[in-house]
Amino acid sequence: MNDVTAPLRAYRECVRHLWNTHFLELLPAAQDPWGLRDQFDDICSALFGALVVERLGLASGASSDHILSPNCDPAVTLGWLRVVPSADCGAPIMINRESASDSGYWDHPIRRVGPSDVDLRLVHWFDFDELGFRDFKYYLVRIVASPFEDLVGRAALLECEFARILLDPSAFSTAELSE
Repeated sequence: MNDVTAPLRAYRECVRHLWNTHFLELLPAAQDPWGLRDQFDDICSALFGALVVERLGLASGASSDHILSPNCDPAVTLGWLRVVPSADCGAPIMINRESASDSGYWDHPIRRVGPSDVDLRLVHWFDFDELGFRDFKYYLVRIVASPFEDLVGRAALLECEFARILLDPSAFSTAELSE
């Protein structure tokens, strides 16, 4: 697996800056603030395609159309992007109390995980306040495997500073990876 943390960090900084310096100032006059947020999410998806998918040389199998929207199907992940806690001693994590929810209470009793404790796949970036200043502080991830069977399928929040992102080529067929 290749470490692709740098392009993901560059993308995060791009969309964070775009929201906080341009979209945020439009909100007070917006007739539909949530609609403006949705337009921003569509722009983020297009930027993700250009700044991440293209940069990594991935074919259409890595399509991200609308996938970065908070309104997307919560079961869908960017399965080719594995989020790995960066410290062997464990990183702080907030795991959803409910196994079938991506919102609500993030108070599962497990509060730290190491790289071998969970296999996390990216859903999108997350902030608790979607209409205020945003830092895109968290990766919203889906736990797809763990020795702790109770965690599998749950959503979790991992701070970006405590994670690396690895490109998982096994998520693609050979034809989907460009040379």
